[in-house]
Amino acid sequence: YVGMKLPRVFWGMFCLAVGFGCSVKEDRDLCPCRLVLDFSDVDTSVVPSAEIHLSTRGGFISVAELNASDFSEPYVRNVPRSHLRLNVWYGMNGFSEIRDRLVIPYGMECPEVYMHYAEFDTSTDQYMHEVVMRKNHCVVTFNVEGAQEHPYSLRVRGNVNGYRYDGYPLQGEFACVAYPDENGISRMVLPRQTDDSLLLDIDDGSDILKTFALGEYIAASGYDWNVPDLPDISLDLEYYLTHMVLTVQGWNSEYVYNIVL
Repeated sequence: YVGMKLPRVFWGMFCLAVGFGCSVKEDRDLCPCRLVLDFSDVDTSVVPSAEIHLSTRGGFISVAELNASDFSEPYVRNVPRSHLRLNVWYGMNGFSEIRDRLVIPYGMECPEVYMHYAEFDTSTDQYMHEVVMRKNHCVVTFNVEGAQEHPYSLRVRGNVNGYRYDGYPLQGEFACVAYPDENGISRMVLPRQTDDSLLLDIDDGSDILKTFALGEYIAASGYDWNVPDLPDISLDLEYYLTHMVLTVQGWNSEYVYNIVL
């Protein structure tokens, strides 16, 4: 449908038509670059707003917030002619910002965060860039059959506790506890992993009944922590821990593992 493509054409014509505040007689190196960010392909059903952080090695910093209604138009900003770093985030609440790191407080689950990161050279009159928000978290839903009569909790432990500003997983101690509802269902949100070391503890309130090498079960299913958008996972367990069924969102297969007690 041709009409769906018109806004991008108009954006380019608009940006070229707008003056840059410098005459041709001036030194162009002293003029700003007009940065144009395209949000038109962002899915507003999962990313209803965004925080934009721009920075350069020279100390320039710009922070802005957009709502979903703003995504249909380009975000235009004058920036220095330099090497620019762009971070666009949604779901930042829950992180602790420590220097250039986004840290998940110990005992808390990962925020449901979407990220875009890019670096580029803005030593031109205009630079256009498309923003693609990536799902940088995995929601794991646990169903423990036969657990309604037995109080228990689930704890996942790992060695990723947040992200660097470029979206790469940050090494650190992570632990999160989930409690089932009346149907035996619980969920927790995990950050992107760098290995298969995740552990799952099942605790009946007085002792740990069993510890699973959860990361290895996930890896055996073919799950890839390096894909741009992380799929969610469902995991069914019997309370008496005789087998585990793991499914991945968007896949047609189930993976059944017999558990040796």
